[in-house]
Amino acid sequence: MNEDDKYKINLDLFPFFNKLKIYFSEYSKDIANNNDPKIFEKVTKATIIKSFEFNLCITSQQNEQIFFMIPTLRGICEEYIVEKFLFKHFLTDRDSLLLLWAKYQRLKSSIAQWKYFAISKPSQFLYYEETFPDDLENVEQTIKEIFQKKFSKIKLNPFPSVYFMAERAELIELYNYLYHGTSTFVHFHPGNLLRTGWGDLPNFQFSTKHFEKYYNYFTVFYGSLLFCQLSEWQISNGYLKGFDDGIIKSIKEILNNVSQYPEIVTFDELNIGAFSRHLFYKSPGYYLKNEK
Repeated sequence: MNEDDKYKINLDLFPFFNKLKIYFSEYSKDIANNNDPKIFEKVTKATIIKSFEFNLCITSQQNEQIFFMIPTLRGICEEYIVEKFLFKHFLTDRDSLLLLWAKYQRLKSSIAQWKYFAISKPSQFLYYEETFPDDLENVEQTIKEIFQKKFSKIKLNPFPSVYFMAERAELIELYNYLYHGTSTFVHFHPGNLLRTGWGDLPNFQFSTKHFEKYYNYFTVFYGSLLFCQLSEWQISNGYLKGFDDGIIKSIKEILNNVSQYPEIVTFDELNIGAFSRHLFYKSPGYYLKNEK
């Protein structure tokens, strides 16, 4: 795909996400029921709505600030991994586990918040109880016990690693590539920082707007791919009733027809020109074929 054509994928995909607005407008509605809270069902619903709205947003525009949207793609990727892991391994207690998970995060954030404001703005009113640190320890221990009943030798902190969950959810390929690639934008990564510098050497300028078309292509392509995987998984589990899966087939057809998937490490940042990349570099398929 030529550099000038990379926004074409936005134009191709947007009509299909736009068609889904009516469906998700209704599907997003829910009811709070204390007797049957269905926490896992609500969490998975929130994830698919988030994925849909993310894709509707990024395909509907040519945003020069698309760089800042990549961490959201990473978040959706992690949510999919965790939810598929819980669905597969925690049939009876995933609702209670998610409630504990949310409580743990709330307590941890409350403690961090209290410590921060104690120094930065002591006069601010906050909700806090002296028992929060002990409560956090108790919740952490309960969470560890639930996981250890299923996986006796698991390393916990207090949750399993995303790698562990991806492996047991049969999503290790997704983890090794997309989760890895998007995680480089939320962790310290000198390579990503340095490639925001571009220009006619020896002079150059730093800006996240450089590689704008590449970031758009990467985010739109993998955002759509992840949405398709999420949708298909949820449909197979009885969610998304009445969903037009023909739209998913159309989105996948557009993605499958792309001549070159967006890479994490590009020829451009390596200063390898078009002539060299076509003549002197081979695809993974070449090596796989010659290994047989």
